[in-house]
Amino acid sequence: MRTHACIAHTSRTSRTSRTSRASHGLGLLATALLLAGCATLPPPAEIPHELAAPAELPPQDAALPGGPLDAAAAARVALQRHPQLRAAEAAWRAERAELRQALTLPNPSLALARTRSRSSHDGRVETEWESEWGLHLPLAAWLSAWLNQDARRAWGAQQQAQAQAQWLLQLDQAGRAARRAQLQAVAARQLLAEQELAWDAARTAAELARRLHAAGNFSRLQWLRWEQAFAQQQLMLAQAQEQAQAARTQLAAQLGLWRPEALAALEQALPEALPPLPDAPPTGPDEAEAVAQRLDLQAARAATALRLAQLGVVNAERWLQGLALGLEGARERGDATLSRTRRVELEWALPLFDGGVARREAAQARAEQAGWQLQAQAQAVRSQLRLAASGLQHAWDRAHHHRERLQPLQQQISEEMLLRWNGMFEGPFELLQDAQARLAARRAAIEALRDYWLAWERAQQARWSPVDAAPAAAAPAAAAPARADAH
Repeated sequence: MRTHACIAHTSRTSRTSRTSRASHGLGLLATALLLAGCATLPPPAEIPHELAAPAELPPQDAALPGGPLDAAAAARVALQRHPQLRAAEAAWRAERAELRQALTLPNPSLALARTRSRSSHDGRVETEWESEWGLHLPLAAWLSAWLNQDARRAWGAQQQAQAQAQWLLQLDQAGRAARRAQLQAVAARQLLAEQELAWDAARTAAELARRLHAAGNFSRLQWLRWEQAFAQQQLMLAQAQEQAQAARTQLAAQLGLWRPEALAALEQALPEALPPLPDAPPTGPDEAEAVAQRLDLQAARAATALRLAQLGVVNAERWLQGLALGLEGARERGDATLSRTRRVELEWALPLFDGGVARREAAQARAEQAGWQLQAQAQAVRSQLRLAASGLQHAWDRAHHHRERLQPLQQQISEEMLLRWNGMFEGPFELLQDAQARLAARRAAIEALRDYWLAWERAQQARWSPVDAAPAAAAPAAAAPARADAH
């Protein structure tokens, strides 16, 4: 750093003394700034218990945990194994390291130079050596760190809280997606089993109708109707098989499984049926508690506090822009002479054209923007919570109606049909039609139970993270074939 200002003439002794004292004082100041200006990050916040994952991750080819793979176990496997989540965790650690780097004070720079000059006088060659050194201190950054220790520490803490909330948000959404995929896979497997029974009943009816038609006891129209019903059941069975295979594939993708042995183990680990419906109607998430612990709102609050902390730092640093300190020394040695030079240089950018007004206005506007966005997001969260609670209540009502009203009625109808069959008031085709109707009612009850547990998962997710739109209502079960006269 070269100085262009003129300094008053003084004696060499007094100048050297003042330079020594100034250098000593500036050294103490620099040491104090280095010790006091370093902002440290607080330790990461504790992970909520629903998102806690073990620190030691099992290898990708490890076997699945023993026992049935319920929704909670599926979420744990996803949090432990999925490579995308492990990449997100590594990205979070990288953000913490980058944040520590951003809060670290800039280093001073040391410049060393050695110059040799040769001159000739009257045939005599003289050689002179000049050694120079310069220590340049980023005084503006150091003074800002010293004067704004609390603001910088708050800025770092809020930025870390925002990054951690984003990471936990990914964990929660991945765990909830795995739970939903497990419920879909189990429900698809259960519906496939019911559809196989319906297909077997339709096959029996079609075979009986074919034999009666061959014997002349059935018209061609009656036989073709039962063949059509059997063909429809075949198509529905193929659709149920496709849905079950797609649900298992989606579950494996959510769990991060791809090896053939892991996929085979997943098929064996799935439960046979969904969990039973609770007897009591569920209660939705508490609105005040959910607003306080929602991860996206925590990230938004941290972003708002971060903007406010940045605004404070910008306002405090407006007079420190371009402030730098330079300490320089030189030693010149000739054949018979030796001279030393010391220089202290203070540089400050005069705020004549850029006084930082636009920068402060931008920081103020960003802080207001973050505040309004937080308020809008909180309103959207309350709406999501109400929708999730309403959907959960209605899903329970439908599943409860299937269990307590429709299925008992269908069972009573089946019992009456069996009594009439024993009394020879009904024929075999009516009994087969009743079996198909009973299986259709059971499939509808399974779908209602699946919808309830999916709604329960959405309500639980609404406590922690944003929820997707409610899925469309399931298509009604195919009606039983039209009643055909046996005679």
